[in-house]
Parts: sequence; structure tokens; C-alpha cells
Amino acid sequence: KQFQSNPKYSRLEDLNYLATKYYYNQLKSNKTALDYLLGRGFSKTSIQQFGIGYAPRYPKLLEYIGKNKFKTQEWVDSGLFVVKEGKTKEKFYDRIMFPIRSQKGKVIGFTGRIMPGNDFGPKYMNSPETSVYSKGKNLYALNFAKKSGKKKLLIVEGYMDVISLHQCGI
Repeated sequence: KQFQSNPKYSRLEDLNYLATKYYYNQLKSNKTALDYLLGRGFSKTSIQQFGIGYAPRYPKLLEYIGKNKFKTQEWVDSGLFVVKEGKTKEKFYDRIMFPIRSQKGKVIGFTGRIMPGNDFGPKYMNSPETSVYSKGKNLYALNFAKKSGKKKLLIVEGYMDVISLHQCGI
């Protein structure tokens, strides 16, 4: 209950929700990224259900949301941005974006998978620990598993594995 009533958490959840919409819309307009996911066997339904998106090579998330809608510290606290040389810069670019949700379905963080041909950075880059996201306390897609009503849970290593299993009804 404290989590719901804390305005700082709500602001970060709002920022993450807007980022999810931005990344999803970017995926719909980027044929290369969308074809990559479809080629990996993801259905358009799963892409929509999981809110999978794309952080473009030349990011404009700050412009999309509106620079003045959040304070610089909130941008940094979200884990989506860093401040370098006095400038607020996006952390994720040219990556497939997987929103990470709480058990209640709120977006609390992201992981970005590098696109083929992009050799900058690790294959997967996660949001850092934030006041709303703790990697060790969250299982990807647990919110969907809980809604399924099934009594057993299969835990797998990767985000793409989870989505593939969901598509198969597991």
C-alpha cells in the first residue's frame, strides 16, 4: 500500500509508462526492428501484449515526453537517462525494449536487447536498480503468469524465452 501512495513512485511509473508507449510506437514505425522480432517468431499479439518496443538509434524520448514534464533528477532516477557533461542523455538506443512490470502490471524498468549489427555495449542492458525496480525481487512477466490461473510456474533464463512460452500457452 505504501508503494501505491508514494508520489515519487507514481511519477517514476508514469515516466516508465510514457517511455513504454514511445518505444512501442517506434517499433511499429521501424521495419528492421519489427522484422527482427517477427523473424524470431514473435506474434504481433505478443508484441502488443508485452509492450515490446524499440529504442531508436537517434533517440528522442526526452522530446516525446516533454523535457519540462519531469525534473532532471526524475529522468535519472527512472534509469532511462544519465547526465553526462551537464546534458541529460538516453541510456538505451538501437535496442529492442522489453518493459519489466510489477506483479500489478506497472512498468518499473526495462531491458534492451542490442539489434544485430550494433556492436556497442552488452547484448542485454537492464535498467539500473531504482526506487521502483529491484532486479532480484522481480520475475519478468510474473504479472501475466499470475493472471493465468495455473498452479505451476516455469522459470526460464531469457525475456525472449518467456514470451515464446507464453505464445505456446505455457
